[in-house]
Amino acid sequence: MALSQDVSARVLPDPLAGLIGAYEASRLIASFVEVGAADRLADGPATVNELALDLDLHAGTLGRVVRALEALRIVDVGPDETVTLTKRGARLAPGGSDSMNAFARAVGQPWWWASWGRLADALRTGRSGFSIEHGHDLYSALETDADAARVYGNYMCSFEANEFEECATHFDWSTVRSVVDVGGGQGALLLALLGRHSHLEGTVADRPAAVAAAQKAFAEAGLEDRAKAVAADFFVAVPSGADAYVMRHVLHDWDDEAALRLLRRVREAMPDHGTLLVIQEVISEAGGSSRTVFLDIALLVLTGGRERSMTEFRLLLEQAGFLLHRTEELPSGASLIEARPA
Repeated sequence: MALSQDVSARVLPDPLAGLIGAYEASRLIASFVEVGAADRLADGPATVNELALDLDLHAGTLGRVVRALEALRIVDVGPDETVTLTKRGARLAPGGSDSMNAFARAVGQPWWWASWGRLADALRTGRSGFSIEHGHDLYSALETDADAARVYGNYMCSFEANEFEECATHFDWSTVRSVVDVGGGQGALLLALLGRHSHLEGTVADRPAAVAAAQKAFAEAGLEDRAKAVAADFFVAVPSGADAYVMRHVLHDWDDEAALRLLRRVREAMPDHGTLLVIQEVISEAGGSSRTVFLDIALLVLTGGRERSMTEFRLLLEQAGFLLHRTEELPSGASLIEARPA
């Protein structure tokens, strides 16, 4: 919302017009990142002509985009016509702890914003915008499109990355020896857990496309002896016998029927002494925050999933054979939901 309001104040006199046209600012920013301009300016100032030459861009068009980004306070243009990133714009460069580079690259993908273009059709049908636009679901596409899988995986690893450390410190891992990260993607959460707790060993269970990236990450961290990644259709089965199972931002990707099926597979794999940890946004019973309700719509568009209230989580868990043990809101805004076998 903050960006939309800023667009309204600086570019359009009518706040509602700013909200309606906010997608234009999103496309400007995402395109600037996609062509590598933010990465290049992170290395130092450059004129528009220098940027165009370095990145093989059309100088005249780039100049117009830079002018618009200056209005959004993404860049500054000096008297000598050199372009520099502002404090806000610097977050578009990769590598920083608060970098939005991976998010901007994901939002800039045609398959992402074309899915949003189908929101009105989703309203009519109840289907996800992605499936209406592309004829199949997002995760089927990620299995066959390596570039999309990489972009999406990088986005998931970078967005709310501080949750990894929170998960490692807001639960007592001293009684746990083995952990399975269901849908753990490129392994970033498992790396944080094993890095903090030397007695742990763990497994990432995810799509084949994600498994290769996780295995590479474990090897680079020197953790091959304690971490592994296995391909799994977790609606059929997940690795069995671990002390703890973690699901970070997984259940919200699915409707209630699919989420229940997934939880039941985890319960079947888990010993009776096991623990399930769900890290997830929770919609307040008193009314959702703007962040959570907008995430809910993003899920509607991209995956067909949904955010849930704690009452809805409790019901799903009980139907799958779990009892809700405790909940804790993390500093990042997500909640840690701890459940145990009934």
